[in-house]
Amino acid sequence: MFNLLYKVSLSQGITFTVFVDDIVFSGSSLDARFVYNIKRIIYNQGHTAHPRKTKLYKAGRTKLVTGVAVDTNGLLVANRHRKNIYQDMSQWKVSEQADLQFDDLNKRIIGRMNAQSLVDYRFKDKARTLRLSIKKKN
Repeated sequence: MFNLLYKVSLSQGITFTVFVDDIVFSGSSLDARFVYNIKRIIYNQGHTAHPRKTKLYKAGRTKLVTGVAVDTNGLLVANRHRKNIYQDMSQWKVSEQADLQFDDLNKRIIGRMNAQSLVDYRFKDKARTLRLSIKKKN
């Protein structure tokens, strides 16, 4: 199926990218007809394209691909991931002021920051700073 999708993409000058089970097509000649043809190939191979995950983005718009925002400036941390980290950090600050420590919260925040550091290296520094602060407190 992937070889077939690649050949169709190549014939129309469209870039075909796969990451695990996420398939991405990018290029200026992408349109609803191309999406229809791709869905038909996937269906004929015994699979279905997830209806909520199948999206056609206009040129110049930020695209969400595998939880990462892609725009003209490159890869960015998606807003939902930033929001999760912000909410966890708000909880962490409240618990710190109350002189409480929650190991699962600490691990979750550091894990989220480390995961997002693959997209934005600054999160690695934030995770390191938080880890040191937790260590110093204990």
